[in-house]
Amino acid sequence: MIRRLTVPLFALLGACAHYQPQPLAVYTIADRGRPAAIDAELVKAELAKFAPARTWDGETWDETSLLAAALAYNSDLRATRAGAAAALAEAKAARVRPGPTLTLTAEYAFNPAESSPWLFGLATDQLLDLGGRRRARIADADIVAKAAAYSYENAVWSARSEVTTAIAAVNSSSAVTALYDEIVPLRNRQVAALRNQLSEGAASSLDLERVRQSAANEATAAASARSESRAARLLLARAIGVAPAAIDGLALTQGAVEEIAAISPELRSNALQARPDIFDAVVAYDRSEEALRAAVAAQYPEIHIGPGYTWERGLSKLPFNLTLAFPSADFGAAGIAAAEARREEAARKLEAGVAMAQRSVDSAFETYRAARETYEIIRDETAPAAQAIAAQADRALDVGAMDRATWADAKIGALTAAIDLARAEQARVAARVALEGALRHSFENPALSHAVGFQESGMLENE
Repeated sequence: MIRRLTVPLFALLGACAHYQPQPLAVYTIADRGRPAAIDAELVKAELAKFAPARTWDGETWDETSLLAAALAYNSDLRATRAGAAAALAEAKAARVRPGPTLTLTAEYAFNPAESSPWLFGLATDQLLDLGGRRRARIADADIVAKAAAYSYENAVWSARSEVTTAIAAVNSSSAVTALYDEIVPLRNRQVAALRNQLSEGAASSLDLERVRQSAANEATAAASARSESRAARLLLARAIGVAPAAIDGLALTQGAVEEIAAISPELRSNALQARPDIFDAVVAYDRSEEALRAAVAAQYPEIHIGPGYTWERGLSKLPFNLTLAFPSADFGAAGIAAAEARREEAARKLEAGVAMAQRSVDSAFETYRAARETYEIIRDETAPAAQAIAAQADRALDVGAMDRATWADAKIGALTAAIDLARAEQARVAARVALEGALRHSFENPALSHAVGFQESGMLENE
């Protein structure tokens, strides 16, 4: 009898999976470092996954190609994707029914009256995984898996926003740095010209000190612009997940910015379904629903069945056990009340989240509109006027109708207006990215709004 039982037991043990250790040391990860170059072929492969219609020359780097690079290199994105895959695996595991327990017994009787002193028994216990408990467990695991998949999509969206903002910051700071490289020599020449005028009695010491103070301020601003340029490049490298040296020499281009005149009701409605804060509140409410379902199911007994076999001193028997595991003394009333209270709390938080989301959309749009208007005023009025004054100053200097100190003021005014325009353009892009984040919609490339996601999230079996 024992021999017959041990053979299938050993067969089951042989079919089990075995633990495979994978030690991972921090210093090993640190030694790998971040990639010092971006592999264009790897980026093309990522582009083909979410933008198959996009043709890329491998040289022009905009927000779409750099997002593909982030998908290939960003360790945070890989970690979030691994979390989504783990949640999906756990959701599949939640569908597996629990296995039975097996009890083997043996008994020896002294001075038996029967022909054999031995009794051998085999008993099993199997929980009937049915009803509300099972449905609640599976539904909760599915919700967690979908939330993890959405977390990955949100991480991709955040990376895309960081890349877009960083491109604008790199281009703007580079332009501002180049403009200050023109302003500082001009201001130094103006200081020298005023010194000559002061020695000739044609200028006052107050004029000279004023210009020297301006020169000092602009030298400081030039240093700040260079620091901003380095910080912007570090931001872009971090968003992609590569070393700063990997983006040196890349030709960064900003996509065309579509002017947003108004937000349609459809976009507002879609935002309430796609925003991460709203999604998290919905997930919390759905989980509270499943917790209540599980609490209601817990007021009914768990049913266990236990067929077995007994060989009792030459006589074979087939016992059968039915076990009922009863709930708490109050039949789960306290647990149900607590679950209902949690559901009510989740509902109120969802309502508050929707109201806050609507306000944030309106605020983001007003910020964008103000940034756009500022940019348009500088582009259409301030900068052209300053350039016109600088052109007049050039003509006046050529005919000797203007001294070099005054001419330098006019030229510096035009360069300063160009700096203001570059910064206003950066602010407009940042405001547009913030508005797209509030709406979870890309105006430049609507396909990016939902194209990059955890595709495996649809692999759960329906029950």
